[in-house]
Amino acid sequence: MDENKATIEEKIWATTQLNDDYELEEFLEDYLPRVKAHIGFKDERRDPRFIVKFHDICFYTNTQDTNDEKADMDEEEFNSLFEMFCDDQYESTKYVMEDNHMNERELFSIHDVGHYRAFELIIPELTEENYLEKALEIYNEGLSPSYIDDYAILARHLQDMEDNYMTYWLEFLRASDIPEETIKKIERRWKEYEEKYKQVTK
Repeated sequence: MDENKATIEEKIWATTQLNDDYELEEFLEDYLPRVKAHIGFKDERRDPRFIVKFHDICFYTNTQDTNDEKADMDEEEFNSLFEMFCDDQYESTKYVMEDNHMNERELFSIHDVGHYRAFELIIPELTEENYLEKALEIYNEGLSPSYIDDYAILARHLQDMEDNYMTYWLEFLRASDIPEETIKKIERRWKEYEEKYKQVTK
C-alpha cells in the first residue's frame, strides 16, 4: 500500500473543505503527503522568528576585572570575536538553506517583524490530530508544497543553534587561540548557572 495515497477519510474531509476537483487533487497529491511525512515535528524554539539570540555569551564572558578574578578579555577583543562568531553562525544557516535549495521568498514573510526576518507561517507542532488542518492552512496561504520540508529543516537547525550556542562559542574560542584557562572560566560560570537554574525550576 502506498503510504502517500490519501485515505478515504482524508478524501472525505478534504472534499468538505475545498471548492472543486482541481483544488482537491492538488491538495491530496501535492500538499497532504508532504505534511503527513512530518507528523511528530515540533518547533520548540523560544523565539519563533528566523533568529537566535546569543545573549548568554555576553553574560558568561567577562570583559572587566571583578573583585575575585581578572577579565577574560578586553571589550574590544570580545566585540571582534563575538562579531566573527555571529557571522559564522549566520554562514552555517545560509549553507543549510543553500544545501537544501530553499527559496527565501516562499519561506519568509514579506511582513518582517521589525528588522528581523519572519517565517511566512509558524507551525509549532504536527500531530495526528492537526496535520489535515495544517496542510490546508499551507495550501490556503498559497505557499509551496515544499514549505513544510524547508520549515522543518530550518527550524531544527535554528533549534540546535539555540540549544547549543554556548558549546559552539567555547569551541570557537578554542579555534581562536584563546587560552584554555580563560575558556574553562567561562564554561564554569555557564555550568554553575545552568545547575542553579535547574535546581530552581525543579
